[in-house]
Amino acid sequence: MTAQPLPPDRTPSGWGRVAEAYDARVTPVFVQFAKDALRLTGLAAGERVLDVAAGTGALSIEAARRGARVLATDFAPEMIAQLEARARREKVDVETRVMDGQALAVDPASFDAAYSVFGLIFFPDRAAGFRGMRRALKPGGRCAVVAWSTPDRLDWFAAFGAAMKRTFPDHPPPPSPPAVFSLSDPGRLRREMEDAGFVDVRVETVRHPWIVPSLSEEWPTLTTTNPVVPAFLTGLSPGEVERLRVAVLEASARFARPDGAIEMWGEAHVATGRA
Repeated sequence: MTAQPLPPDRTPSGWGRVAEAYDARVTPVFVQFAKDALRLTGLAAGERVLDVAAGTGALSIEAARRGARVLATDFAPEMIAQLEARARREKVDVETRVMDGQALAVDPASFDAAYSVFGLIFFPDRAAGFRGMRRALKPGGRCAVVAWSTPDRLDWFAAFGAAMKRTFPDHPPPPSPPAVFSLSDPGRLRREMEDAGFVDVRVETVRHPWIVPSLSEEWPTLTTTNPVVPAFLTGLSPGEVERLRVAVLEASARFARPDGAIEMWGEAHVATGRA
């Protein structure tokens, strides 16, 4: 039997294609969740930090700014290149390596803290990711993993889902759950960390806004920052794309503020534990 190809949100090339837009539009939002992870683990200056599936550095750069010695890893070279450019702009030192988080090639027991902000949710072998982070930590080292909550608690997904249902009522639903919501159950998140050997595992739920300057910017943000949507759009006719765009903007209008900006809120779980 021929193996089915992985969806684009589970491949380096998929994320590489959206790296520039992701850095500009997504990373500034994810910094809010990264700060929660750092707060809950009590990161101190001088500690050695491992950031797994780091993207373009939402957590890495914030940790480095606080005086940590950071190794940022991601399997997409384009993401690492964007992270390096961001670190130069923000004048912080971050060590980087292109590396698959399911096969971390780092010395065991060599980090004080390990993090993954919206990264492990996309791993086909998530257990390997958790085990690798556990193995990388010194005894007593801390770990934090951030994962999205349920679709109804993520405004941008709810708006896009409503637009999809209206525009393509016969289109098959995504896998249940899609990778982006694979750890939306806090109980499952806790169990997977414990199965990897973490102790004192706790899960805290946090919410932060995602603000888009105007309704006209909403469509570019939704369609250029995650590899799944562009891949889906390539199979549509120009007329279908336009109908979906109009439906997305209409579904997003309810999130408009008086100043014209679109304010969408997202809920996530932050799981912490010790090695």
